[in-house]
Amino acid sequence: MAINIQGMAVNVNNVKFNYQPPADKGLDILYGDDALLVVNKPSGLLSVPGRGEDKQDCLISRVQMAFPDALIVHRLDMETSGLMVLARDKITHRQLSGLF
Repeated sequence: MAINIQGMAVNVNNVKFNYQPPADKGLDILYGDDALLVVNKPSGLLSVPGRGEDKQDCLISRVQMAFPDALIVHRLDMETSGLMVLARDKITHRQLSGLF
């Protein structure tokens, strides 16, 4: 795929970035019950897996190690830190997803 930058076509398929997620210091869970979790995502961590084996370490994979039923409701950009809401069942996931 090519995009135009200052009038020049740039092929972004060949653009690679060196993903170095922050060290896993444990989950910062601000709230949790049977229906949802609220987790603080650190800057530098993907919300969901990226393309390639080197981009599989992400918030949802870390959360699912402790809460296998967790489902992603929304995403934050990799460099953005902040609160993320995760559902713990399909009904809650459907209801919360409509809010984002």
